Amino acid sequence: MRLTATFTDQFKPRNVLPHLETCLLGKECKPLLIAHLATGNLYGGIEKILVNVQRFKELMPRVSQEFYVMFQGRLALELGEAGAKLSYLRPVRMRYFWQVWHARLLLTRLLKKSSCKMVLFHSLWTYSLFASKVRQFGKKVGLWLHDVVHSGSFLSKSLYKVVPDLVIANSRYTAKSVPGDLKIEDCTVVYPMIPDNELGLVQKAEICAKVRQVLGCPASRKVILDAARFDPYKGHQLLFDALTNLPRQLDWECWIAGEAQNPTEEALVVRLKKKAIQCGFESRIRWLGHQKNLPELFAAADVYCQPNTGPEPFGMVFVEAQLAGCPVVTSAMGGSIEAVEPRYPNRFLGKPCPNSLASILSESLLNDVGSIGR
Repeated sequence: MRLTATFTDQFKPRNVLPHLETCLLGKECKPLLIAHLATGNLYGGIEKILVNVQRFKELMPRVSQEFYVMFQGRLALELGEAGAKLSYLRPVRMRYFWQVWHARLLLTRLLKKSSCKMVLFHSLWTYSLFASKVRQFGKKVGLWLHDVVHSGSFLSKSLYKVVPDLVIANSRYTAKSVPGDLKIEDCTVVYPMIPDNELGLVQKAEICAKVRQVLGCPASRKVILDAARFDPYKGHQLLFDALTNLPRQLDWECWIAGEAQNPTEEALVVRLKKKAIQCGFESRIRWLGHQKNLPELFAAADVYCQPNTGPEPFGMVFVEAQLAGCPVVTSAMGGSIEAVEPRYPNRFLGKPCPNSLASILSESLLNDVGSIGR
């Protein structure tokens, strides 16, 4: 599949980062040092954004960056590999007040030594814990929303206690969730950046053959790929329900990329494996675990399917799949509508139900929409 330049350009670093720089500098346009504050215990779209912001920092020449991370996990490792200036707070559970106190103490020490003019938070959770401390030091407080603000929630109330100087949203859908009565001058949409995918059609065919050979998957077999986190709303359960309704004559298998990162996700994986056994298609499921080079999997798959049962704030993986020439099937809700080009062979699921999803997958796979470049 070929994407239009109008669609892809809005996600390219050379367009995203100058826009981000303008947002951060504001009206003054003076050189600025900012500190990103993130958790780092999980790894998903937010963490990819932070790593890419560091990797392509030369596209924001007037903005310098440092990073405060609470957990020493994969995010910290990749930021370090990208040459980031990295400082650690400490792991925090909100119910343990002494952990919160200790983390605030460490942040105080960092802020005293740092000449940063703004701390940019990447979750409402960290904002609720540390925004007031940042404001005490006379520094600007920024919030990059990667998820919607749930009105009336405990976390949303922190926005009223410390009104942010700047709000950035990852999609128009997320931006609309910002409470209208907050005295915020502007909520700017900055789409996540997706580095250019260099896969050409010839290279795509070669990579496809190589990946399938390694996995022992025949070239003629239809492959459904899902690389979402095992969060229940990502639709893994719905996908497995739909797989039971695929035509018997269709030779298919489903690749599941990623690893469970918390007890809730681990419980979901257990349920999915039981489902596959009960329905008799466990031999068609490949549990690939953590994968560093997703573009190669996208190139080898016939369709990327992530049938969300709840709105996606944005969905970087959808853009990544399309850039690798892999058609997307997902639910028509939330930020996914902004991340998926609305034309065939991409397909939107109007209602998240197994029968509808099975019908769309069957049509897509039988029409061979993902075989371009093989």
